[in-house]
Amino acid sequence: MINVDEIVISNTYTRSDFLFRFSLIKRFLEKVEFTSDLNDLSFTEKVHNFLESEEVDSYHSESFSQWGEEFFDVLKSGDFYKNLRDFYERIESGRFFTLTVPVSLEQNIQREISSWIRDRIGQKVLVNIRIDNKLTAGCRFTWCNQQYDFTFRKMRQDRHNHIVESVKDVLSNTVI
Repeated sequence: MINVDEIVISNTYTRSDFLFRFSLIKRFLEKVEFTSDLNDLSFTEKVHNFLESEEVDSYHSESFSQWGEEFFDVLKSGDFYKNLRDFYERIESGRFFTLTVPVSLEQNIQREISSWIRDRIGQKVLVNIRIDNKLTAGCRFTWCNQQYDFTFRKMRQDRHNHIVESVKDVLSNTVI
């Protein structure tokens, strides 16, 4: 039997992507299972029809289409709502890398950063991107329950005395 968790994590980089894709999976399975308008279509046609009707962008459509019929059959077997709930809980209980940034990032930049993080830590984690507009500049991240702060505010706090002394030195050497 295939591992649906691994398949989704392999091409899903952020928590927001996972949540969006999870909702697509649920809606697709409901449409396939509970409506008769797709009965005469092949699996590929069902996927294409669904993605088109949902107006899913190419990034998510491409990933969704690659999962294949066996992926969805695993989730449909037995009580598929229970299977979906279990699948969701397994992913949500997995490892996350929480990244806090001062501004919203475009999806392609989120994926690029997430891919870079995965490469550096050597694990398929989902990046949970949070926005804190009080950061001003830099970023803050959490990994293995430890927070790392590379924000301007933190640097300013850590180096406050040095900054004050530097400013005093500059001002004392300035001729007015």
